[in-house]
Amino acid sequence: MKSFVLNSEKLKKTEYFCLRFYKHHFLMKQKLKWGQKFFRILLITIYICVQSLSFAQKDVYLVIGQSNTSGRGAIEAQDMVSLPGVDLFNGITWETATNIDPTSNSGDGGMNRYSPIRKTNKIQGLSFAYTFGKMTYKLTGTQIGLVVQARGGTSINDWGENATAGYYAQALTRLDAALALGGSTLKGILWHQGESDKNDANYIHKLKELISAFRTDLSMPNLPFFVGELSKHRLDYENFNTNLRQTTVVGGPLHIANTTYVSTVGLQTTDRIHFNSNAQRILGNRYAAKVLEKVYGLTYVQNQVIYVTQDAYVRGGSYASTPQQAGEPEFMRIKEDSSNANNIYRGLLEFDMSSISSIPNVKIVDASLLMSGNVEVTNGPIDIGFYDIDPTWSESTVNFNTAPNFTNQISESTTTFNTDDNDEDNDGDTVEVVHTAADITAFIRDKYAAASSIISLGLKSESDGNTQFKFSTKEDNANYADRAQIVISYFVSNICLPISGTDVQIACETFDWIDGNTYSASNNTATFTLTNATGCDSVVTLDLTINTPTTGTDVQVACETFDWIDGNTYSASNNTATFTLTNAAGCDSVVTLDLTINTVNVMTTVDELTITADQAGATYQWIDCATNMEIPGETNQSFTATSNGDYAVVVTENNCSDTSACTSITTVGLENNMAQIAIKAYPNPSRNTFTIESDMLLSAVGIYVVSVDGKEIFKTNDIQSSSYIINCSQWTPGVYFLTVATENGNKMLKLVKE
Repeated sequence: MKSFVLNSEKLKKTEYFCLRFYKHHFLMKQKLKWGQKFFRILLITIYICVQSLSFAQKDVYLVIGQSNTSGRGAIEAQDMVSLPGVDLFNGITWETATNIDPTSNSGDGGMNRYSPIRKTNKIQGLSFAYTFGKMTYKLTGTQIGLVVQARGGTSINDWGENATAGYYAQALTRLDAALALGGSTLKGILWHQGESDKNDANYIHKLKELISAFRTDLSMPNLPFFVGELSKHRLDYENFNTNLRQTTVVGGPLHIANTTYVSTVGLQTTDRIHFNSNAQRILGNRYAAKVLEKVYGLTYVQNQVIYVTQDAYVRGGSYASTPQQAGEPEFMRIKEDSSNANNIYRGLLEFDMSSISSIPNVKIVDASLLMSGNVEVTNGPIDIGFYDIDPTWSESTVNFNTAPNFTNQISESTTTFNTDDNDEDNDGDTVEVVHTAADITAFIRDKYAAASSIISLGLKSESDGNTQFKFSTKEDNANYADRAQIVISYFVSNICLPISGTDVQIACETFDWIDGNTYSASNNTATFTLTNATGCDSVVTLDLTINTPTTGTDVQVACETFDWIDGNTYSASNNTATFTLTNAAGCDSVVTLDLTINTVNVMTTVDELTITADQAGATYQWIDCATNMEIPGETNQSFTATSNGDYAVVVTENNCSDTSACTSITTVGLENNMAQIAIKAYPNPSRNTFTIESDMLLSAVGIYVVSVDGKEIFKTNDIQSSSYIINCSQWTPGVYFLTVATENGNKMLKLVKE
């Protein structure tokens, strides 16, 4: 028995524990009143325990809450494996963490089995605390200590600092007892509770007070606190979960500093409340992932694939000096037959691991070598051994005599292809093998530790038979995903990872960058150093393209009017209007309108039966106004009517067309006996009057004046002299036609009113 030696430091810790134990359990609650003698005995007993034990340094986590923390999942064989590196506090000392067969402990087998506040009906099942400890130790290599203190059906009111139930005080007491054993540091508190408080509108406020109390009593104002969501299988939990997530939103009304929530999405339950065994295992890993990120500064990268960069097989016997590739483009061969050296095939694989080896502070979780192919069965199963070989070989020159030595076998990496069940008669059947994995985690960890960028593996058959394994090569482009590959999952430290990036910008004329400079030309060399989210330097390189504004002219030709992009309608030619667009480079593009408006002169002149278009050099088509139909063959500038009627002309010039007014012809067929009579009108043009004068008496004569559109303007048949004055002062300026009509014929003159 170890002698009793006074150690002031351990005594101090023990006294501290006992005083807190006495305060919370006896003085504050006043449930039991032990005498001074018993208290001293308790003090000495615990002190002796402390003196007798020596504990490794460990990171301690307090795990508290209600039924999902105590655990309701069934404990299975995989959950009863002892966890080296993880300790569970049993109320007196640390012991290796594990779950025990609940049938051997009357129903209490989970991690909460030592909690003094647990329910007494023996229902402590699988809790997330088990896989949390397992994963956290695996990824950090740091000894983990768990103090689990949970009770099903409890409300947050029961956990208050001054609550009658005393759960808060007892949690602190057990935590203090664990820490008093020495060599331990509290790293965080895991909290999963709330099913009893789903409708409590003040829950987050109470949670904030609880967290503050722990941090104050433990003198750890920044102690990380991890809170888990409730089941996703009840609608009445959704509002609770939403509020819980808001505790992590910085600046939000529900924010609680240094608090991280853990999602329960996808986790199955037994009764919509309690998580089943598999869900508890996943939940523990999720708590671990959050802790690893928050406490240890790690980020998880899952299933990164590294494909083979070189592969070859080499053949022994008479082929030993011949460079060997895959015998078929899609297959590598591995075979060994002790009775025939010619049948020895060994495989070589090379991988470039620089994408991972270049990253500092990587912690490899697991790594597997995956291969797809088939086994040709002739003599039973085949085992493939994996070897760490020299990576200096080249697939184009290596042969059996120059192949690297197969001496350093990777431990626990042999893969057995047991095909007897598929080919009981050994008749040479081919059995397909899809993505068979070999665990090479230890090998990859060693290579990463050695900063190896190029790694090389040798594959050798461990069987005596003639069975061969053929698997896909890197030359098999049709099945790229089936070629040999290493799949690695790892955590990366967030502490000062080298980070760089490119800031791609496109600007017009100038650009103001984060370095304070204004750039007027494209630039891809400027850099600026920021402090990234992990507190490390992040170098940003500018990739700047400077574009310039553009100008252009929109040339348009239109008839009469033109509607432009500025929304205006133009009836006259224009070369000054502008409009601003944004071009493909994102800069202003100024467009100037160059518009030509073409008009057509549709005025006509009438001379007796002939109508003439005033516009020369155009294209003409005469029409009958009565039918609005074209007159066949009448496409000249002038048209002579052969029958009385109304006629017009369509004039086309510069791709523009317009139609004249209709002109009436009424004198076709009348005998013109007045051809010898001289009649004139003056002044012509005139503004006020026209004097009509003849060399004979104009008695029994009718005088008519019509406009170009056929309207009668003036008419008289009361003339008794050889001249007559017509007042035109009220006429609209334009062309008019004067007809002097007698019983023997008509005489027509053109009048122009100014």
